[in-house]
Amino acid sequence: MNDSSETEGILTQQNGEAVPLAGVDIQADIAGRGAKVKVSQQFKNTEKKSIEAVYKFPVPENAAICGFRALIDGRIVEGRIEEKEKAFELYDKALADGHNAQLMDEERPNIFTLSVGNIKPGGNVIIEITYITLLDSYNSEVRFFLPTTISPRFTPASQKDENGIPASALVNPPFAFKVSYGLTINVNIADKKAIASIESPSHTIKTSFKNDETHVIFSADKISMDRDFILTITYKKNFTNRAYTSQAAGETFLQIDLTPDEKTEENQDNDLPKGREIVFVLDCSGSMQGDSIEEAKKALEILIKALSTDMMFNIYRFGNEFDHLYKSSKPYNEKTMKEALKYLSKTDASMGGTQILPPLADIYKEEPAGGFRRDVILITDGQISNEDEIMELVQRHDNKAKLSTVGIGSGPNEFLIKAVARVAGGASELIAPQERIEPKILRLFQKVMAGRISKLEIDCGSDIDQTPACPVAFMRQATSIFVKIKKSDFQGKGVTVKQYNHQGTISRKWDIDLEKVNGEVMPISKLWAREKIRDLEEGSGLRKGSQQRQRIDEKKHETVTSISLQYGILSRSTSFVGIEKKTDGKTETSDMVLRVVPANVTKGWHGTSSQPAFLRKSTVQYSIIDVSESHQSGQVADPAPDFLSHLISGHTLCMPFRKAAAGIRNVLSQRSKRDPLMDILAQQRIGGGFNINRRVCDILKISDSKLRSIADDMQMKKRADCLDILTTAIILAFLELKFGNRRDEWEAVVSKSRRELEDRIKDFKPIIDGAPLLDWAKKFMKEKLISL
Repeated sequence: MNDSSETEGILTQQNGEAVPLAGVDIQADIAGRGAKVKVSQQFKNTEKKSIEAVYKFPVPENAAICGFRALIDGRIVEGRIEEKEKAFELYDKALADGHNAQLMDEERPNIFTLSVGNIKPGGNVIIEITYITLLDSYNSEVRFFLPTTISPRFTPASQKDENGIPASALVNPPFAFKVSYGLTINVNIADKKAIASIESPSHTIKTSFKNDETHVIFSADKISMDRDFILTITYKKNFTNRAYTSQAAGETFLQIDLTPDEKTEENQDNDLPKGREIVFVLDCSGSMQGDSIEEAKKALEILIKALSTDMMFNIYRFGNEFDHLYKSSKPYNEKTMKEALKYLSKTDASMGGTQILPPLADIYKEEPAGGFRRDVILITDGQISNEDEIMELVQRHDNKAKLSTVGIGSGPNEFLIKAVARVAGGASELIAPQERIEPKILRLFQKVMAGRISKLEIDCGSDIDQTPACPVAFMRQATSIFVKIKKSDFQGKGVTVKQYNHQGTISRKWDIDLEKVNGEVMPISKLWAREKIRDLEEGSGLRKGSQQRQRIDEKKHETVTSISLQYGILSRSTSFVGIEKKTDGKTETSDMVLRVVPANVTKGWHGTSSQPAFLRKSTVQYSIIDVSESHQSGQVADPAPDFLSHLISGHTLCMPFRKAAAGIRNVLSQRSKRDPLMDILAQQRIGGGFNINRRVCDILKISDSKLRSIADDMQMKKRADCLDILTTAIILAFLELKFGNRRDEWEAVVSKSRRELEDRIKDFKPIIDGAPLLDWAKKFMKEKLISL
């Protein structure tokens, strides 16, 4: 946000008014990458007058919301989808006539407004919302993501109203540091035998098993809705290419999950520039204060060190204004790397509001250097309300740069993070505060360097309606493409995914068998409709033609509305409405008061904390926070609240403090455990090759003297630094053998060392014990690892 005065203005309290939201309950069923979620929101009127409750809440940005009903004192009212303005008219008239009514509007794909009208004194209303979604996956891992609150969104002064309503009012509820309602959850995961591990980096959880399912709940009975809930499920096997078919209302639908393997790199277009220019864009606005900016700086430092000397780069920082490291990108070398790290070390989140458009516009106005292709990597919490403007800008310039995004914080704007990357043909990652940064950042770097797999089309031998129209895939990441077949008697047994190059010829094909599924259990028709609506709303689903924007927007609205009504999927053009007409003649048409439910301020937003000021200033504050929040998933938390309550109330610390101190030491010892992979990567030199030190020798289980002895015995065609060549070969062999399952974290980073080694081997032909160096190194490390 802009400054302290704006911060105080947006963090409003309820001034003694009762908050009608009593609690939120989540029931989720997960099978593979698919999830069906039921959100139950309970409202109670404890006042003496009837109330209209209004509540803004988030859902995942790719959720297909397909169910809405109200339970009013035990009676069920089923909602239906109507065109947005018509739905409001029906809702408004019902309230004016004294009836019960409910309305749900989509403000953004991840922000919704629920209105529950005419809750009588003492009345109880439960709103049940059902959605289906596909979970993000990578290799064998899926990520169940549940946003619980809306972080305050910055609205630029230049942003236009939407249908006469200020954008800020549409996306920002009132906020409070503490709210009376909380969250409960029950997640059921199918096929427990296929699961290797389950963990939550965001919350402490309990797991149990029954029949073939795994059940997950919070360790506490109820938790605060101040950060996203993240559940990571790792299966024993990687996801592979799959295709499903189902029927609904006489129509046939296909879902194709394409998961390209690592060999797809060689099929990238050969006519693209070979040089790479990387421009990093770092959010330094006020909302990034606290953990977010520190996490972002750490992520950027990792990316800077991963560059190679054949690249060019630059760094932008932005808030209300922006600045940059260089006027134009410069070659990456030891001097520019040190300048970049110094620039980064002086960076903090003190640049005011979140103005993302100006720095991106400045980058796009300059053409990439000759022979170079440009990638932009945006690191932000995305707390803005002008997502559509940013998407339009990057989509207009996607011929100049591919933009990828990293979302940081406890409640980043998932819609912006994913949608901007999607329309720009880039990759995206979301990193929660307790998740390890390095794997995800290096994974994103791997995707950026390997390049996207685009120009994909589905061929199933019939006339089809494919969505997304222009899908983009990345290595080892499942990408779903949906198809509606216009032929009613489709009997196909398989599909072919074709990748085209710039010349329009097929560069690669994937043949995938079709598996029939029950349309009720796996409603592909609704997933197709949701993806089709998103494609239209983001500007990719209509054929390019006339530039008359108003008429195009009207056509888009009509098409989206039609799909939404036909398939029962909520959109920005439609709303759910439910009306219970009273038949006993006891209608109430006066004295109803409006009650707007406040949202819990996101944990860590703007550097805020829920702790008292005196405790936030304490020198042990960092450790105390860790004790209460950093327990491993699946373990019941040690009673940290006991000692915290003594601290807050000013009581003595005697015995509770000993337990607290033990907990602190345990947490710090866990944090001090070093990742050997990251320690090795940190020793890579700018031009390639690795520095050897005691830590690297300890990881490799070989002494420095032994390495030097082997290097002295190595035979070379020409004189060279034998130790340097030997060390690089051994480390690359070690990474292959020891960390093959984490290849996505290191492969792109060490590519410069691999290229340098290959060039040296070609020139010097090194041999040890009669074997070529690479063969010897692989055998040597394999024997070393077996002995361990």
